[in-house]
Amino acid sequence: MLSCRDATRLISRRLDEPLARRERWALRLHLLFCYWCRRFAAQVRVLHHGLYPGGRLHRKLMDQGGESLAPEAARHMEERLQQALTEPTDENGRH
Repeated sequence: MLSCRDATRLISRRLDEPLARRERWALRLHLLFCYWCRRFAAQVRVLHHGLYPGGRLHRKLMDQGGESLAPEAARHMEERLQQALTEPTDENGRH
């Protein structure tokens, strides 16, 4: 069975690219038993659908005359998220 660390990496990666069949099944199995990873997946889904172009929050900002996220800011956010995924965690998944 996948570790929570591996599961969160797959959850994040599947937003950008399709997972291999084996990875999809391993992730589904892990999510059946892990409340915390299901919760993480739900949070990632909300953020992804809300913030990316076309998402609810992005549309709301654009309707109010806001600007789209600068490319360097988006890149910085992506780097910080990746860093957070690779930092060591304790047995409860905390950094």
